[in-house]
Amino acid sequence: MGKTSILREAQRRIAHDFPEPLSIDDARYQPMLRTVIPSGSTALKINLTLLWKQGWPITGKTHRIADLKVVELLRRQHTRLIGIDNVHAILTASGRARRDTLDAFRFLMSEGNVPMVVAGLDVAADIFTEDVELAYRSIILRLKPWPQGAPTQRLIRVLGQGMGLIEPDRLAEPRAP
Repeated sequence: MGKTSILREAQRRIAHDFPEPLSIDDARYQPMLRTVIPSGSTALKINLTLLWKQGWPITGKTHRIADLKVVELLRRQHTRLIGIDNVHAILTASGRARRDTLDAFRFLMSEGNVPMVVAGLDVAADIFTEDVELAYRSIILRLKPWPQGAPTQRLIRVLGQGMGLIEPDRLAEPRAP
C-alpha cells in the first residue's frame, strides 16, 4: 500500500532539512519520530515506545512519568513530526484497551504540540472518525493505491506545509537516489 514507504521518505527528507541543533542534551535528536507501536497497546506502551525511539532509558521510574516525559522531550528536542505506522493494529482492541489507546492519542495531540501522522488501514480511519475529539483534531485521508510520482510528492508537500516550513515545496522535489 505504501504507507510505510511514504513515512520513511518523509523522515529522510525532514532529517536532511533539519540537522541536529547544538543544544540537544540527553536524548537522541530526531526531527521526525517514526515508530510502530506494539499491538495490544495501552497509553503506557505508546509513551514508552516513543521514549525508547527518542533514546530515553526505560527504567522502573519511567513508567510513572512516561506521558509527561514524552511531551517534555518532544519540546526539548524540537521534534517536527511524529509518524505512527500500522496504527490499525493497536486500535482494533476493544473496551478499555481501545479507550486507553484513544486517550493517549488525545493527550499527545493536545499536549504534545507536534503534528502527528497516524497511518493505518481504513478501520483506523473509521475509529478516528467515530471519536468526536480525534475527528475534530484530525485530517483524515483515505488514500487509494497510487504510482510513484506526483501524488507522493503532493502528500509530502502538505506535510511540510502543516509543519510551517518556509519552503514546503523543496521537501517534495524528486531527489536522486
